[in-house]
Amino acid sequence: LRARSLVRSTPAGAVVLPGAIALVLRARRTHRDLTASAPTPQAPVMGTETTKAESARAALEIHQYLLDLIDTWSNQPAGALRSGGIGVREVRRTAQAIGASDPVTALLIELGAASGELGGATDEDGALWAPTHLHDDDDLGLRWARLATTWFASERAFVLIGTRAEDGALRAVLEPGLERGWAARLRLRTLEALRAWPTSSAPDLAAVLTHLRWHTPASPPPDWAVNAVLTEAAVLGITAAGALSPVGEALLTAGSDDPESLAAVLTDALPEAVGEILLQADLTAIVPGRPTREIEDLLVATSEVESRGSGLTTRFTPASL
Repeated sequence: LRARSLVRSTPAGAVVLPGAIALVLRARRTHRDLTASAPTPQAPVMGTETTKAESARAALEIHQYLLDLIDTWSNQPAGALRSGGIGVREVRRTAQAIGASDPVTALLIELGAASGELGGATDEDGALWAPTHLHDDDDLGLRWARLATTWFASERAFVLIGTRAEDGALRAVLEPGLERGWAARLRLRTLEALRAWPTSSAPDLAAVLTHLRWHTPASPPPDWAVNAVLTEAAVLGITAAGALSPVGEALLTAGSDDPESLAAVLTDALPEAVGEILLQADLTAIVPGRPTREIEDLLVATSEVESRGSGLTTRFTPASL
């Protein structure tokens, strides 16, 4: 094939098909299938109320994980590696303490450090990562909005955490060198792709990839990178039930420079806070909904949390009191 100029060798030793040959094989067409507009394959519609409620649930959950992370590291900061990152054992310890998965914990640590919730410190044992307590007085909406806007604008490719570098070393949370020029751009493109469907539509990964590849057929984004963006967006509540949520729409409109307006959109989506506690004879307390900050602070300080979700259930014990 080389002798007949049907393929060409590159300096790196690879073999490529010349563009002219590719055109002949495609009967002089640049694409096998060419459409005038980006395709939007059929996708289920989840409903506005569903996406709004699911987005609020995800935001409440990641905010609670943040509070638990800050509480855990206030008592026992995370030791830093020589590279400045955090080792796998520390991440797993933290994940078990806050009740989140390792990937969610790694993402939360990255966003917490970038948004000022966490910072570097030192003691007699060496370098540490610990809470800064700079934003402890801010409300739920604003703290969540900082995480969301930080994720949207970050040049770090969080999906690379836990993979192997060229030298075989395991890439760690918060270690330098995870910046990639395509990271923030891919998040923007993926969210804009979701907005191409009707409101509250939930296209799957294959449909989103089909839409994105139409825009850049010569260099389509890899499946794993787009899947990571969709997964992270769902964790933060930027997408909900697979659809772009109201806060996701607001993030695309306002960008990463206005967390206050994004916080206002989330606050509007949250269920009304409940300011009452139902005390039961088995020494449990139930808040039938999202507790006010005062109620939650009281219960966390005096009881052990048993479950969260549509409400909060805690148990009073001699140890907790």
